[in-house]
Formats: sequence, C-alpha cells, structure tokens
Amino acid sequence: MKQINIDPQKWQHLPGYRRNILLTGADLHSPGTRVQMVSMAPGDSISDHYHKTSYEVYCVLKGQCTLIVDGQEIILRPRTLITIEPGDIHQLHNHGHETFELLVFKTNSQPDDTLFDS
Repeated sequence: MKQINIDPQKWQHLPGYRRNILLTGADLHSPGTRVQMVSMAPGDSISDHYHKTSYEVYCVLKGQCTLIVDGQEIILRPRTLITIEPGDIHQLHNHGHETFELLVFKTNSQPDDTLFDS
C-alpha cells in the first residue's frame, strides 16, 4: 500500500491548466502509466490536442467543464468518468465560476505522445 499526499510544491503550470503528477510508471511498475491531478481555473481552456499512443481516463472531482471530443460536446461534472483513446482530438473549457479538478489516469504513454493542433 502507498498513500499519496498532494504536494503543493509539485504543481506544474502549463497553458490553460496546471497538473500534479501523483504516480509515475516507476511507482506503479508499469511503464507508460501515470496518475495526475489536473486543475483549471474559471475561464481556462486546453486547446485541441490528441495522443498518439496513450489512453486517458478522466474522473471528475470538482466543478464543471465542457469537453469536446472529435466534435462531440460533453459537460463534465463530479463523478463523471470518461475515456479518451489514441487519436481522439479533444479540448476542455472551464466556463464555470469555480475551479475544475479531475484525476487523469494515463496508460501506454510515450515521450512526445501529445500533439496540439496549430
């Protein structure tokens, strides 16, 4: 067993969101696997992107966000679980008034796996 406490010093600030990597492939003895918390402030957006090889599972913890996957719009709310497959073009928009938080479980991730549409 391993208990993970979210370390406020480990937040990484990226365009439109911040993330805190909680577990890596080394922690899980499973290369290409990662668990991370993602946080988006009101008004933040993550632009269109896709992953060449990785699968993502989103588990919404707090707030509300619009997810668009291959043109299909989905409203994410707490206790929603979504899977993103390789090649799915997706974007996120926090149009709400509170911070949006989710856990992201990634599998089969490779270096340079994420590609943003220009």
